[in-house]
Amino acid sequence: MNKSLAVALFLIVSGATFSIMSLDYRIGTPDYMGPGFFPFFIGLIVCAIGSTFLLDARRDDTRVSANYAVGIKLLASICGSVIVFKYTGMLVAVLFLVWTSALIHPKFNIKQTLYLSAAVSVLTVAMKYSLMETMPLW
Repeated sequence: MNKSLAVALFLIVSGATFSIMSLDYRIGTPDYMGPGFFPFFIGLIVCAIGSTFLLDARRDDTRVSANYAVGIKLLASICGSVIVFKYTGMLVAVLFLVWTSALIHPKFNIKQTLYLSAAVSVLTVAMKYSLMETMPLW
């Protein structure tokens, strides 16, 4: 399977999943949007983007090499951040996810990870106080 085909299939399946799952909610109209309106149309847009990758897949010869060890480590990192969130809060869980994901990368750079941690911390605190007042920060 070539790279463009893998990306195309991922985008089409993801977009279709979002659109289908949003049908459980009221879609509404553009004037009075329901809770399912945004995810439904974002899913359609993602499907359309995936379709363009699918058209491009005929010309791409780049092969995808599956590295299952990295995928398993990344999945473990995500599951670990969920567990950390349960006991510590959102900020520590997000930082845990940033650091464990960065450590998986073969070209780990501590300076870039520190910058990313600072930026994500600021965004997490800003999100907490602007959108999710009930989410525990720590």
